[in-house]
Amino acid sequence: MEGALSTDAPRFAEARERIPVAHDPSDRGVLTAAFDGATLRIDVPGAESVEFFPYGSEGAQPLELIERGTAKGPRIAVSYEQGVVEEKAVRGVVEARHPGQKPRFWLIVVDPGAGS
Repeated sequence: MEGALSTDAPRFAEARERIPVAHDPSDRGVLTAAFDGATLRIDVPGAESVEFFPYGSEGAQPLELIERGTAKGPRIAVSYEQGVVEEKAVRGVVEARHPGQKPRFWLIVVDPGAGS
């Protein structure tokens, strides 16, 4: 005999949908993330808004994140202190909203030194 679902079951289902999936950098049609100097540029084609939530790091501090961490449209640019290029990786979560769809979440790992 199976038990009935809890009245909180929809909340748990919604929370599971918000767990970020690891982004595969080779899948460029979904999301691209790369450094251009000390600026992290994220592009999610077709998105109506993009947000970036960086993981904490002493050596990689974003500048003006409150003003620049959210963008209307498919692109976002987050500036970092110049020393970020010495870091091995910058990590964070990208949330993208596409028209008529539930938001999508990715965990990104980007090498600041690999940018142009």
